[in-house]
Amino acid sequence: SLPVPRTTQAAAWLTVNSIIAIPGMVAALVIADARYDLSLHVSAAIVPAVLLTIGTATLIGYAFAHAVSKPMVTLMITQLLVFTILGFSPINFPPENLPGWLAAVNEWLPFEHMAAVVRAALTDGLVDNVMRSYLILGIYAALSTMVAAWVIGRRR
Repeated sequence: SLPVPRTTQAAAWLTVNSIIAIPGMVAALVIADARYDLSLHVSAAIVPAVLLTIGTATLIGYAFAHAVSKPMVTLMITQLLVFTILGFSPINFPPENLPGWLAAVNEWLPFEHMAAVVRAALTDGLVDNVMRSYLILGIYAALSTMVAAWVIGRRR
């Protein structure tokens, strides 16, 4: 590894993920708007919503990657997360479509809240109680940062 502080490595990883994610998000929105004639109302909240979403997702992955010593286990966890998030989180469908217990679990996981803060920044009146979503994402970002810092500090 390079002779730079671990925080610099984490900041670089956040930057790389942002550079990768943001153009794809913009392209997807432009294509969706052209195809489905969406009535998007982009607000200034898009900046903190996207940055918090990318940051939280990256920090969760960063914490997993550094906490699990075996790369194959990390790969398995990420694949399970992708399957679970896309299939069983109310991102592309309303939580009412889930069994009650799973909808209740998703209220405390970050994935629905990531979608909610971005939706709130792109639309008017579609999302209720967006501050709760920001709070939950902030908690996940802080916890993931602490776990990653603890694990990285332990490796020295």
